[in-house]
Order: sequence, then structure tokens, then C-alpha cells
Amino acid sequence: MAPRVVGDPERIVNQVIEETRQDIEKRIAEALEAARSVLEKAYDEALRELEKALDESLRGLEERLRSAEATKEVELRRELAKLRARYVDEVLQEALEKLHDYVPRDRYEAFLARLMEDAKKKLGGKKAKVIPTERDRELVARLTKRYGFELGGETTSGHGGFLVEAEDGTVLDFTLDNVLSDVIDKARSLIAEELFK
Repeated sequence: MAPRVVGDPERIVNQVIEETRQDIEKRIAEALEAARSVLEKAYDEALRELEKALDESLRGLEERLRSAEATKEVELRRELAKLRARYVDEVLQEALEKLHDYVPRDRYEAFLARLMEDAKKKLGGKKAKVIPTERDRELVARLTKRYGFELGGETTSGHGGFLVEAEDGTVLDFTLDNVLSDVIDKARSLIAEELFK
């Protein structure tokens, strides 16, 4: 036996269609809500990850910046120290160049004679040749004869004075740069102090 339809079949079909439509709309709304919730969570998670990555990147950049600043500061201090040393050396060299202008010739010759006597004592009679600085070549040549040394054909660098080379290879340094090294170091400190107060 076939089921019997009671009432208006069109109305029943419309009612079934409406109930089905409402059910589908409800399910779509639930699916959309679930999808929106999933998307919001994913968005929030992505946003947190992005903020975390940006914070880490920012910290890394700040650290690199501090490191670069520290390196640059060290380089600048090093360059400043080099400049200061250069200026101090220039002033000192100028002062040493003018030393002969301030010391009377006879006093300077007596000073070199004392150095020559000291060399004679230290060598204890050994034969030796004297190598003068270019500046003191003539003066040292006269003193060399007086103290029985041989005058070398070459010259040495320096602001004055001489070297003595014994026949056994011993070399005595009587250049002003060596003899006055303590005074020169003190002068260097005083010059630096005056220049960079």
C-alpha cells in the first residue's frame, strides 16, 4: 500500500524546502562561525609570531648597532691617539732640531767630549771607529782625532752625537736620541700635557 498524502502537496513540499533551507543556512552559519573562529585564532597566532620575530630582529639590530658604535668608538680613540702622538712627535722633533740653536757651541762640544771620554773608558783601549750623525760630522771628526779613534766614512741618523764601533763588533750608542732618551720621554709627556689640556 502506498502512503497517503494528507493536505496540500505543494504546501508540504514548500515546507520541506523551507525546513531544508533553514537547516542548510544554520549549518552554513555554523560553518562560517567555525571558519571565522579558526581564522581569528590563526591571525592572532600569526600576529604573535610576527611580533616575536620583529622583537628578536629589533634586539639583534640594536645589538649590532651597539657593537658597531663600540667598534667605531675604539677606532676613533685609536685615530685620536695616533694624531696626538703625531703632533707630540712633530713638536718634539722641532724642539730637537732647534736644540743646537739654544746650547752654546763650546758647551755642546764639551758635552760631546765627555761622551767620547766615556766611550774610551768603556772600550778599555780597544780600537774603534766613530760614526757621527750628519749634523755633528765636523765636530766629531775633531774629537775623534783627540781621543785616538778612527773616523768612519758613513754617518748615522739622529739629532746629534755619534756611534762607536769596536773592532770586536761592540757598538756604543752616543747619539743624542739615545743619551737623552729619558729627557726626551719627559719632554714628550710635557708636550702632550700642554697640547691636550
